[in-house]
Amino acid sequence: MQLIKDLKDKLQKDPHFLELLKGSGTAFVLRIIGLFFSYIFLMLISRYFGSAGVGIFALSLVFLNIGGTFAKGGLHISFLRFVSEYVSLKDVSTLRSIYKKVLSLAGVFSLTFSILLYFLSPFLADLLGKPYLSSYFKIMSIGVVPLVYLSINTEGLRGLKRIKEYILFSSCLLNLFAIFIFFTCVFCFNFGFKLELKVFTPEISYISAVIIMLVVAFFSFQKLLKKAENTGVSTKSLSYSEILNVSLPMLVSGSLIILVTWTDTIMLGWLGSVSDVGIYNVAIKIARIVIVFLTSVNTIAAPKFAEFYANKDYKAIARVAKQASKLVFFLTFPFVIIILIFPDRILLLFGKDFVNGKVALIILISGFLFNAMAGSVGNILQMTGNQRYHRNVLIIGTFLNIFLNYFLIPVYGLNGAAIASAVSMIFWNFMFSIKVKKLTGEWVFFPQIKNGE
Repeated sequence: MQLIKDLKDKLQKDPHFLELLKGSGTAFVLRIIGLFFSYIFLMLISRYFGSAGVGIFALSLVFLNIGGTFAKGGLHISFLRFVSEYVSLKDVSTLRSIYKKVLSLAGVFSLTFSILLYFLSPFLADLLGKPYLSSYFKIMSIGVVPLVYLSINTEGLRGLKRIKEYILFSSCLLNLFAIFIFFTCVFCFNFGFKLELKVFTPEISYISAVIIMLVVAFFSFQKLLKKAENTGVSTKSLSYSEILNVSLPMLVSGSLIILVTWTDTIMLGWLGSVSDVGIYNVAIKIARIVIVFLTSVNTIAAPKFAEFYANKDYKAIARVAKQASKLVFFLTFPFVIIILIFPDRILLLFGKDFVNGKVALIILISGFLFNAMAGSVGNILQMTGNQRYHRNVLIIGTFLNIFLNYFLIPVYGLNGAAIASAVSMIFWNFMFSIKVKKLTGEWVFFPQIKNGE
């Protein structure tokens, strides 16, 4: 009873930790639900189209995400920062002006990259040595514009601290609608409706779900923005060039994260088979459950880091970051143990072929566990004006990942891709941790590294 009382007293004295605990708990539950729906969606693809079908969808999704990342121009992350800052200053009028400019820039970028990806599809497919992928890439290019606008509006919701809506629209409902549309497509195709489109069912389902979520997120953000308090002194709105000065360094970091995340998939598609890609992507999808807690905490922590930075309160940044990494570690570790004990049974849920990803799954777990232990270091750097350092580390990490994939995949197959991914992940999180130590004067890694050691 005394332990519970001490915990209550601590939470009452530290409202930031209380907000982090409450918000991340909600975020975690919703992300788990979203992850569950994404597993169901992958299982459906594997049951109807096999491991090759999962691989084709994964490669198609890679090019949609890469095209979408460049098309965003870093605008979604910078918009999160703008929303957090201007709402804390209660200057919603200026924020509305920035929002319109961000949407205008996003429209130009996304349409350009959508058209570019469409016409480059045959070339990209030939580059992988799989010309038949061209049609899949063309279909996915349609999703660039709605994906970009969905990201901007959901990051806006995140900046307003509407975490439930943010995760619902970007994960839970997105995957749920993809499942529903998948079943609808299968039903229609089974009755002979546009039978030639049946092979594109996963891609059509995903893009349709993105479009639906964009509409919902857009109107939700508009409604909440109207309710936001606007009592601060209105400042001069940022120009297009000023917005881009903040966004473009984040574009480089964001694009590098996407490239590092998907390099192994791309190179497996180039140096291996689509079945290898399918098996590997199921393995990495399972391994990512380890960082669900971290992404849940980051959902709450990122806007708080932006607030603290606006007030130059580095001690608060370190305190919340340490609380976050400790919380993430203790919540993550049980899931790591379960996956390490039952890897075969978990993979078997997707089909017999996927058990071949057992070793890759174990290797990937090690990389994601280190990521979780490092905590919110990447978010801290991006929210505190250190996006260029963040970018430079990711550039090195990207080349490291490509180098390792190139030499390891031909020898070890999908296990080589897993090694490359884990090593790269450990490298950049370690470098981020060092920079955050210099910024705040404290290590935020958990288990805690004492200062001076």
